[in-house]
Amino acid sequence: MNFRESKEGSYTKKSIVRVFDVNHDSKEKLFNQLKKNIKFKAGADFTVSSTKKIRIRQITYSSDSCFCHVTIYNPKESVSITPASKGISKDLIDVDNYDTCHYFMLISKNHIRVIFQISYTWPELKLKQFLEQLGIYVEPTPVLDSQVVSSLQDEGFKALHINTTIHSSKVPSKDNIISRIAKKVPKVGDKGVYGNIRITGKGNPEIANSIEQAPSLWVNELNGDFYIETKKGNKITGDKIKLHKIYYTLPYGSKTITPVSANDMLSHFKANVL
Repeated sequence: MNFRESKEGSYTKKSIVRVFDVNHDSKEKLFNQLKKNIKFKAGADFTVSSTKKIRIRQITYSSDSCFCHVTIYNPKESVSITPASKGISKDLIDVDNYDTCHYFMLISKNHIRVIFQISYTWPELKLKQFLEQLGIYVEPTPVLDSQVVSSLQDEGFKALHINTTIHSSKVPSKDNIISRIAKKVPKVGDKGVYGNIRITGKGNPEIANSIEQAPSLWVNELNGDFYIETKKGNKITGDKIKLHKIYYTLPYGSKTITPVSANDMLSHFKANVL
C-alpha cells in the first residue's frame, strides 16, 4: 500500500482527493464518452496556448473505471536559480517541457475523483479545460459532503461570509454573486470590492432557505474564499463542505507523487468514500 491515512515515517507528502460530478443533463456517462473518444489516448498532446500544453501521460482501464495521469506544461520556460558561489553567474536557465501541474483522475460513471499536485487552484477550470481538448463540454461541480450538509440543515443558516478583492474598476465578466453586487452598486463597481461581505439570514429568509436546502448552488457560485456561519455559531468553510479526504504518500521529487501512489489513493477513496 503506497499511502497512509495519517502522516507517518516517510509518508509525508500530503495529497487531497476531491470529487466532481459532470453530465448532469446528459444520459451518456462521462466514462463511456472517454472510452470511445479517439483523442483520449496516452501520449496525446494538446496546445492550449503558446505557453501551455496538456499531455495525457497514462491511461489505465479497469472494469468500471479509468485512471488517467495528465500534466500541464510549458514547452519552454526560463527558470530562476541562485547561481553557484563560483563559476557561471547566470541566474536563469531554459527548461524544456516545464511541468506546472500534475493531476491524477479516477473516472467512473459521471464522477471524477482527482488529486492535484504542483498547482491546486481552480480545479473545476482545469478539469473543464482538459475535457474541452477532447471535445467534451461539461461543467464539473464539486460533490458535497452529505454529513456537513445535514449539519447545516440541522443547525440552520445564520450568515454567509465572503472574503473577496476585486482590484480593477472593471467588474469581472464571470457572472457570480460578487460581480452582481458590484454591478448593482455603481460606486462599488468603480472602486472595487475589498474585505469581507456578510449576508445574514435575518431579513433574508429566501437566501437562508436556499443555502440550507440547496447549498451546492452557492458552493458552485462562490468557488473562492467563503464560509457559512450556522445559528449555533459553527463555521463551515468552502473546503469543508466539499467532499474530500486527505492522504499521505511518498514524495516523488519535491513537488509531486507517483502515478502508482495516486491510483492507490483514488481507488481507496472510490471503495470507501464515493
